[in-house]
Amino acid sequence: MAGYLPKPANPKLNKAKTLSKEIVLALALDEQNPTTLYDASGKGHNATIYSGTPITGKSALGRGVEFDGSTDAYTLGNSSDYSMGNGTVDSPFSMHVTYQTNAIAANQSLLSKDNVSTREWLFQIRSTGSIFMFLWNFDSNSTRISFETATGIVQANTLHKICFTYNGNGSNSGMKIYLDGVDTGATGTDGSYTTTTNKAQDVIVGSLGRGANY
Repeated sequence: MAGYLPKPANPKLNKAKTLSKEIVLALALDEQNPTTLYDASGKGHNATIYSGTPITGKSALGRGVEFDGSTDAYTLGNSSDYSMGNGTVDSPFSMHVTYQTNAIAANQSLLSKDNVSTREWLFQIRSTGSIFMFLWNFDSNSTRISFETATGIVQANTLHKICFTYNGNGSNSGMKIYLDGVDTGATGTDGSYTTTTNKAQDVIVGSLGRGANY
């Protein structure tokens, strides 16, 4: 991923505030020295550098963390807080990222719990300019829900607010992707998917868990 994950519009996000108990991760990404990204959710899910040397940059929202698109990424470790199911039933889940890139020339992973050999979910900007979510079955690295927007909707050098929601119904019919507050009308396929679970894979910010698709 080449570009910024700038801080959210709420400037108080990185303060020692108590957020809704349903929020399991809240990274402002506005640290002056971004070796650690501090979680404001109260869950203690701070992110540390996984690879590369992310730096502080600027965006339309102010200070943000700049990724170089080739090595920069953070790890959040592994926790059931990051999982959308428990192997029996899925739960409602959402992700929100404020994002800007200077080029869309390759797949760019926003957040991943996926290193290809252990696959749980992957939230990604594709090289075609679409927004993509994979969600894998609890017992498989191949059975999955695939959910994707139309191509060309993500633009380079444009600050975007990207939101994925899932109501936990075990189907792509319960998923939506919003871009800048508008439902994209994304569509998907379910295959033989039933439910997911917490797998032994860390969440990575900015790449796949095997060091690819930055």
